[in-house]
Amino acid sequence: MSFKGKITRHMEKTMETYIVRIYRREPGTCSKLAGMVEEPGCPERKSFAEIDQLLGIFSEESFTGGKH
Repeated sequence: MSFKGKITRHMEKTMETYIVRIYRREPGTCSKLAGMVEEPGCPERKSFAEIDQLLGIFSEESFTGGKH
């Protein structure tokens, strides 16, 4: 398998899609924001109140372990 094929195969396994809704953001900074994150087709939603929480949601394996 070529290098390009390996990269493409890896990306297919690791790519995830999220819907991010930002409800509140403090003017002049991007670190103070609040909103919700959801995976399409999944009823579960996760809220965040700062950028670190949002990044933590993205670093989790998935919301439901792939069970929608």
